[in-house]
Amino acid sequence: MKKLVCFMVSLMALLSLPLVPANAATALLHCEAEMLIRKNVTENGPISLHANAHYFFDPAGKGYVDIVGTVQNKQRAVHLDRIIYFTYTRAARDGFYTVKFTHSRPKPLDNTPQAMLDYFYEIGEETPGYPVDVSKLNENLILFSHMSFPTMLCQKI
Repeated sequence: MKKLVCFMVSLMALLSLPLVPANAATALLHCEAEMLIRKNVTENGPISLHANAHYFFDPAGKGYVDIVGTVQNKQRAVHLDRIIYFTYTRAARDGFYTVKFTHSRPKPLDNTPQAMLDYFYEIGEETPGYPVDVSKLNENLILFSHMSFPTMLCQKI
């Protein structure tokens, strides 16, 4: 019995560790945002996303978002806990970038169907990407803004 309890505690501790990619220490920017987004776009009524997101941008034009929260419609609420990878490129206009979400990796406790997540994140190489306005507030603080997502303050790390 003691072995089973020790095994279960060890397993829970292991599953609760963040699955952050190894390049997190070399990230150029770290951004945080609390999201509460509600869309009235489904035949089953509104769908909402309530999550905390940590965005990491590296100097090579790649990054990822570590997102944890819930996605909910009239029928059910599901747990979202995954890493979504993206690329970013400078757009033709000054201060604008295009962010394209390329693929995602659910963590063990994530039970969000991709169809529900698709209402908030278009993921795949063929997607057009999201235009993001970038404003430098001071030497270490940057403001990211986009119409569909909350404004994020970012800090160099």
